[in-house]
Amino acid sequence: MEVRFLSRPPENMWLVHNGKILDKSEALVPIYDPALFADFRIYETLRIEGGRVVFLEDHLRRIANSAEVIELKLGCTFTAMQSWIEQCISANQTDFGIYRLIIHGDVERNQQSQVFIYPENFVQPTADEYRQGIKVVTFRGERIYPAAKTISRLTQFRAARFAKEHDAFEAILIGEDNRVHEGVRSNLFIIKDGVLITPALATVLPGIRRRYVIELARQLNIPVEERPVIYQELLAADEVFVTSTIMELAPVRRIDSRKLPANRPIYEQLSRAFKLFKQARHYEKTSTH
Repeated sequence: MEVRFLSRPPENMWLVHNGKILDKSEALVPIYDPALFADFRIYETLRIEGGRVVFLEDHLRRIANSAEVIELKLGCTFTAMQSWIEQCISANQTDFGIYRLIIHGDVERNQQSQVFIYPENFVQPTADEYRQGIKVVTFRGERIYPAAKTISRLTQFRAARFAKEHDAFEAILIGEDNRVHEGVRSNLFIIKDGVLITPALATVLPGIRRRYVIELARQLNIPVEERPVIYQELLAADEVFVTSTIMELAPVRRIDSRKLPANRPIYEQLSRAFKLFKQARHYEKTSTH
């Protein structure tokens, strides 16, 4: 069996805290900090390729949106935040990897937040899983504040543990109304009779790759529907795939006990289009050079 691609940060990993470089042992938040107890924090997952952040401006916009949703004042400019990201990439000499950016809010005054940036370990599907598709399971639960990337992740943690126990790569969250929402770490797309269908933004995170896939589909004249999706539709789909910063676009071969068709013409078309789109995009100027 092929081992999934696993990457871990180096032992001598460096973090950046509000522009200050720290060893990982120095990056601490007191247990009595009110923001820790209240989970008054947001985060972003950044993909680094060639020493640069992919779609950096999109991530910065989503940080602003997440902060607005939970009424968290950043207390710093995005120019400063971009500089800190660059500082961290340079300190760790990262060419390819995944970084985590966590913004720890100020509960008492809600003025000056703490921004932590650091390399993160991550697991990608194997080349074989990208060809044949990943296995997913469904899990009953919903995120709070779906429009924001908050650290309140108990539901996602339980769902991810459930997926691991069932040898699945991802878990898909199903609401009490039997509606399909999103994955623990991904957005979901299904294809039925040539139509690309994805749950509406009201109940899911506004994924960056989700938005670009929808734009590319419309350019390719693939009909798109953003609407509620029920569990039965998920099982009856002709094709299913997920999108995320780590996986980018990954096909699904099995949902719970249902095996999906191996033929995925629309997914393949969109996957090729996304790769070309990303290659053509001018990456934001966050570089180690």
